[in-house]
Amino acid sequence: PYRASAEALISLGKQRNPGHLDTLLRFSKQTGWWGWTRRGALLGLGQSRLPEATVQLCDVAQSPREPEHIRTAGVQALAIHATWQDRGLKEKICEVLCGLCRDPIYNVRLAAGRALLSAGDRRHVHVLEALCTQLAVQDIPSISRGIARLGPESDISRSRALEDTVSRLSERLKKLENRIEDLQSEKLDLSPDDS
Repeated sequence: PYRASAEALISLGKQRNPGHLDTLLRFSKQTGWWGWTRRGALLGLGQSRLPEATVQLCDVAQSPREPEHIRTAGVQALAIHATWQDRGLKEKICEVLCGLCRDPIYNVRLAAGRALLSAGDRRHVHVLEALCTQLAVQDIPSISRGIARLGPESDISRSRALEDTVSRLSERLKKLENRIEDLQSEKLDLSPDDS
């Protein structure tokens, strides 16, 4: 019945109904049953996409008093949750995950690394590379492949940003030139004839 409860809570979160938030939060704080129900509630909170769930997920993932399997579920839920959040909240979640990559518990570190990979943000590659030095030999390839999937720091993205900047500045320049021409023509129209 505990696994069934966990799956039911995950499904409840997938419905993305704000009315289910209280139920998910309540079950995410319950202890017992080897954590099955609690892990399901945490994953349900991650699936809910509700920004209000972020605080509970971060608290559980970072709390050293929580059992390892609960913290790992919290990290996995944060990874799911971060995918659907706005940029500011996603960056805060990524910062929490970067901190968890230095956690003393191995499985929490590994889950945080995988969560950072799923966020798909190239800015945290240095954290992932540092994490690889702390992982067991069999876990390094999965993180390394994830880093490779993020791609090299792209010169294409830099050049696109520069092209956008140049095009915006060119448009502004064109508007200013048109404005100057308009002002000069008005000045010529207003000047008295010397004839």
